Amino acid sequence: MKIIFSSIIIFFALQGYSQSYEFYGVLLLNGKKDSPISYKIVFTENNGTLSGYSISDINGLHETKNKIGGKYNPDTKTISIQEKSIIYTKSKYKPESFCYVSFGLKVNLKSKNAKLDGPFQSKFANGSNCISGTLSLVGSALVQKLLTKSNKVIQKSKELSDDDKVKYNTKNIFDSLSINQVVANETLTIYSQSNEVKFFIYDTKYSDDDRISLYHNDKLILNDHKVTVEGFEIGVKLLPGSNLFKLVANNQGTMGLNTAKITVKSDSQIEFQSNLKTGESALVSIVR
Repeated sequence: MKIIFSSIIIFFALQGYSQSYEFYGVLLLNGKKDSPISYKIVFTENNGTLSGYSISDINGLHETKNKIGGKYNPDTKTISIQEKSIIYTKSKYKPESFCYVSFGLKVNLKSKNAKLDGPFQSKFANGSNCISGTLSLVGSALVQKLLTKSNKVIQKSKELSDDDKVKYNTKNIFDSLSINQVVANETLTIYSQSNEVKFFIYDTKYSDDDRISLYHNDKLILNDHKVTVEGFEIGVKLLPGSNLFKLVANNQGTMGLNTAKITVKSDSQIEFQSNLKTGESALVSIVR
């Protein structure tokens, strides 16, 4: 059976009384360094209880976002986290092929140098054992420090052109990893218990005359819509079973590809950005 992780590269942030944390890094299957899978966890901690989400294979063919839960003991500085259920996936494999990661490790969440290093286990949805391995995750405070340091070296380089300095700006590269991008012929599958879904469609920062059309099970529900910074919301009643939405790029605006930003609101809120040429389409499948 093809093993897909329902759950990378680096992060961790704290804020508020109910504190929020982010870690980015990698999963190593069976501990092998030649097959790393990017992995990110974001969670809040409230009186020792953790809730949030994980994302694996970021911007890859099998990118998957999962709900996570767990516990943290500040006295022993131990943390336990388990993936619970799929929020969305770009993988074409069936849900029963996915593995749900869990781990228990020592970490000081208050430390600016917080890291998570150690073994993980995983199970299929039926409870049987899946693959194991090791994980290596770094907290955002440390990541930001490393990014700032490396970016200073890049920006001071006399060997790089101004264009290359922008291209290799580590902060810009890292920020791009936080954007869920959907490209041509890609399907984003969302699992929902809701009877209705809302699409909020907008442009970030600048409107460059991108225009899109939206279909629900091959029925046109939004025709040649101009994407604006202010945004537009459309609600759709969901049918039992699968609901397939097709986003079509009617043109490319004045600044490169058609890059509409879309927030899908059902029982969870999911954001993604299209990256399409004229005539190309991407699919969003909502499974109830």
